[in-house]
Amino acid sequence: MPRKVNPDTCIGCGACVDQGIIMPRKVNPDTCIGCGACVDQCAFGAITLEDVSVIDPSLCQDCGACEPVCPVGAISEE
Repeated sequence: MPRKVNPDTCIGCGACVDQGIIMPRKVNPDTCIGCGACVDQCAFGAITLEDVSVIDPSLCQDCGACEPVCPVGAISEE
């Protein structure tokens, strides 16, 4: 099982990148329009739709499939 970055303690140094540690995607709630396109695209069930899309970092496998389907660019790497 791949190791994941804890977004609550990450300082953004990038040391994890070379070690293959997964950095889940995040949704900008100010940009998200709640269309649900990313929910349908996620093969891991990591995204739910509330008022806006929410990515569960414990389920996200960092595949990036959700990012290009967002019509407003609200999804990005942590």
